[in-house]
Amino acid sequence: MLIIDDQLLAIEEATNRVISALKQSPEYQAYQATQAAIEADLVLQDKVAQFEETKQAYEEIEAYRDILPEARTLRRDLFQLKRELDLYPLVGQLRQDENALQEVLAKVTQALAMAVDPSIFVDTGLPFAPRRKPHHQAKSPQPVKRKGGKDASPTHP
Repeated sequence: MLIIDDQLLAIEEATNRVISALKQSPEYQAYQATQAAIEADLVLQDKVAQFEETKQAYEEIEAYRDILPEARTLRRDLFQLKRELDLYPLVGQLRQDENALQEVLAKVTQALAMAVDPSIFVDTGLPFAPRRKPHHQAKSPQPVKRKGGKDASPTHP
């Protein structure tokens, strides 16, 4: 059972302050502005709709791509539409804004984790962020001891 006390209320208040601060950040503001520009760009919206229609049509015949000649043409059209979307300036701007906002969120998450316990690892999902080391690392092979105390190399018996 959840007990509502002053500590829980303080956590909720602190959470609301963090959310408010994030919404005031330039990264969030830029992200929101780019999203609004994308929604207002009718040419881009038409391209997205055309891409979605082509994608759905291709997915319907994908299982038969080896026997249907139109599958190859549809796939080529799908890739062409995807490329057009990827090269559209607002789409590129949105990706940059998403990455900038993700970096801010990663810093906040790391700060929160460090406040709880410095040993907590936060996988930020950022491309150049440190990665967690595997739990079980391979140990380097130890030399085999021969009778008489001499080491034997595994490659030289």
